[in-house]
Amino acid sequence: MSTHTRTIPAALAAIILASPALAAAPLVPVGYQDELGDRPARIVAPKDADFEPTAEGLAGKRLGVQIGTLHHCIGERLFPAARLMLFDSQEQGFADLAAGRVDVLLADAVLAYERFLSQEAGRDFAFLGNEQFERSCHGDDDDLAEGGEAPKSLLQRLDDALKKMRDDGTLEALGDKHFKSVPAGQE
Repeated sequence: MSTHTRTIPAALAAIILASPALAAAPLVPVGYQDELGDRPARIVAPKDADFEPTAEGLAGKRLGVQIGTLHHCIGERLFPAARLMLFDSQEQGFADLAAGRVDVLLADAVLAYERFLSQEAGRDFAFLGNEQFERSCHGDDDDLAEGGEAPKSLLQRLDDALKKMRDDGTLEALGDKHFKSVPAGQE
């Protein structure tokens, strides 16, 4: 278990599900348990895009990102010559992409598929390239966090249960049942 600082009021709950990559300025020490998974960042562009999702390919392009998210960080670090266009919400970014006010959008792949690409407004768009990853932006993915109130024995039992669920396929089955994923061919 590693210790990180994130904005999570410890009084809210002893154990919560957190996505530290999206956390704001560090304020409260939190102990993170085993990793549960990650949410890939992907570039969404018009289907007929004639450029590559590289630093050179996006140079001068209007790259939409949600402000204060890991996508904002990735945009700054991996695409420094792109013109970053900042949005308060992912939905604003989808709307501006559809209207042509940005050339591409960097977003959570699952949200981009569910809220845009699988909808009528996204019919002329697709993922461009593979997952965009920058370790310094991603943090520790989605983890179980404890705000210092949970007994260490409980945290160890949680880690053991997660390992067992991961090993026997239960975690994957629950994810498939309750959370939509990006369909084959869209990844």
